[in-house]
Amino acid sequence: ENMAKFTGTVNVNVGADLSTNVFGGGNIAKTVGTTNININSGTHTADIYGGGNVGILEGTSNVTINGGNSSDVYGGGKSADVTNSNVYIKDGETTNVYGGGNQAGSQSTYIEITGGTTTAVYGGSNQSGTVNTTTINANGGTAGDIFGGNNEGGTCPETNVAINGSSVTDAVYGGGNQVATQNTTVTLNNSGNEIPYIFGGGKSADATTTNVTINGGTATSV
Repeated sequence: ENMAKFTGTVNVNVGADLSTNVFGGGNIAKTVGTTNININSGTHTADIYGGGNVGILEGTSNVTINGGNSSDVYGGGKSADVTNSNVYIKDGETTNVYGGGNQAGSQSTYIEITGGTTTAVYGGSNQSGTVNTTTINANGGTAGDIFGGNNEGGTCPETNVAINGSSVTDAVYGGGNQVATQNTTVTLNNSGNEIPYIFGGGKSADATTTNVTINGGTATSV
């Protein structure tokens, strides 16, 4: 390959106020390996990406929110795909969390919520990008809306959302916000509150096949 690349593990720990974007991956060069970003404290008015800016990540990104106040958090890259992405929300206040990228995709995404407060959680990407499979495990904390799929654009064939104890103040969607999804699965095992709405499909988007299972917890409307 002629393109420059970095091979190995990238570790980024943030404990101060930031007004610039944070990237686990590269600007233009490809990264091969694993990126780890830990947001521990501070106020972050720019974006946080587990992946790169334009440089793809051939490997796995891990973004962990341990505290602080963050705007938009992406498991993927800004305009660059990642192979797999993981986002762990443990504490703090976050506006939007995306398992995928902004204008980029991922083969698979995983989001685990155990604490903190998040306005909206998307298993997929934001503006564009293909995310083949998404998984969200909402075990604790509070979220406004949870979407299994993408937000504004892109493609997301398969989504999996499990509510295992989180409080959801607005709604759970198996699909995306404005993006259609092929197959969605929503499972309610336990909830921290009576969830107002659970939809197998999307908010302003269709879903081909939806599966909603209620094993525990409470919801006003399903």
